[in-house]
Amino acid sequence: DKKNLELAKGVVSFGIGNLASKYNLLAGKPNIRFFEGKEGVANVLRDSFTSKTEILTLADNEAMNKYYPELNKENIEVRKKLDIKKRLISIDTPYIRELAKNDSNVNTERRLINSIEKFATAVQIYDNKITYITLDPNRAIGIIIEDKAIYEMQKIIFEKLWENAKPLI
Repeated sequence: DKKNLELAKGVVSFGIGNLASKYNLLAGKPNIRFFEGKEGVANVLRDSFTSKTEILTLADNEAMNKYYPELNKENIEVRKKLDIKKRLISIDTPYIRELAKNDSNVNTERRLINSIEKFATAVQIYDNKITYITLDPNRAIGIIIEDKAIYEMQKIIFEKLWENAKPLI
């Protein structure tokens, strides 16, 4: 049926993308994978399940829970089961402060920044990778960039933000 055909196309596309990406890494080029739709966003989130390092995240959890609640729930459950730690920088809002009360139960340490702007994307940094997910269901896209130099630069930026962000009290 049509649903199975679409699923098969997605699996084949994902596999070919992975092969091309691995070739790029061997050739010294950044590995860049682009995904569309809710399933594409899911693929980007699920990539982090392989993380061997702590995941550094900059995200608007309120938007994630609004637009991708089941994906975010799955992400938290699997990360907890795999004991993957996360450091998270969020915008300081009453919603986030309430949500943060459960952080220690899900291997997460969070700090807050003041911002009048909402984040338009969620960013994750781990294992020489940077991922971006749009927080707009009408333009659901995800990108995975695998490159050591780009990863190191993004990690430095995250660490500087972390140093200046407010710990939860």
